[in-house]
Amino acid sequence: LTIIINLLNDHDRTVRETAAMIFIKLVAQENLPLIKEMLKNKHRNLRATAVMAFGKLSTHDNLLTIKKFLDDRAKDVRIAAIKVFENLGRHSDLPTIIEMFGDIRIDVKAAAITTFGKLGTHGDIDTIKKILKHNVWEIRKAAVSAFMELATREDLETIKEMFEDTDWDTRRAAVGGFVKLATREDLETIKEMLKDRDWDVRKTLVTAFGKLGNHSDISIIKEMLKDSDSGVRETAVITFKKLSTHEDLSTIKEMLKDSDSEVRLAAATLLEKFGNEKDLHELTTKYANGEIAYEECLKCIIAMDEKFYSSIKNGLQMKDDDDF
Repeated sequence: LTIIINLLNDHDRTVRETAAMIFIKLVAQENLPLIKEMLKNKHRNLRATAVMAFGKLSTHDNLLTIKKFLDDRAKDVRIAAIKVFENLGRHSDLPTIIEMFGDIRIDVKAAAITTFGKLGTHGDIDTIKKILKHNVWEIRKAAVSAFMELATREDLETIKEMFEDTDWDTRRAAVGGFVKLATREDLETIKEMLKDRDWDVRKTLVTAFGKLGNHSDISIIKEMLKDSDSGVRETAVITFKKLSTHEDLSTIKEMLKDSDSEVRLAAATLLEKFGNEKDLHELTTKYANGEIAYEECLKCIIAMDEKFYSSIKNGLQMKDDDDF
């Protein structure tokens, strides 16, 4: 553990974060004296790691020890203490968490709001509802996530209001939360949002159709296959297959011509799995005459050929090259 502790103050943030994760994973009860010494260390990285490690080895009864670190001068330590409350806390600890809403650092406030969502019940939802219109987007995003932890379907209208938020990350959180509670009757709302200006929001919504839609919605996903963003098109290919029948595969074949390799790969994967011999012959012809020239199509053809005509499948014994 000594080597790991030394790395907690490395100049590289990734090294420090990795060292912290390893330390927390490795500590056991016999390391408590070491952890308690680290809690007094002048370096904030060591104190923050020690708080998380102490929390790992503790129960709710030990939260009084953790509580004093909510006033630590370093925001990383305060956030670590809040996370321990999230893991060990109870509903009765909400007043302590609410006090952290007044912290001067935005990320500390956001952590406290997130923890409130984990420890609260639906009866506490009005506390979070008041924060949904906060002027700082990081706070609004945390509030949306907390709200969804506490929400039921009766709260969907409130979440829909957040679809108009100016921050795309907050809108994405709202859409993701809405989808978790949505049923098929909410598809019209989701359909209206498919024109959102941010690709990540549209991608989340396309995924929702895979969860809530059926074959009658296939035309909507066909339109999303033309989206300007490759990530949305890739997701649309996967969603399309969930809603489609074999007769709809012709649309997927066209996606082998897409300009983005990830989209072509998604299309090829679906064709390899669900295509038949007729599809193989069609793809072979299109590749041979240059209509589809990308390597993903060739790999798809090879995979399908092996699927339908391999010696293993047909029970044939291949001879060694020396026998020819």
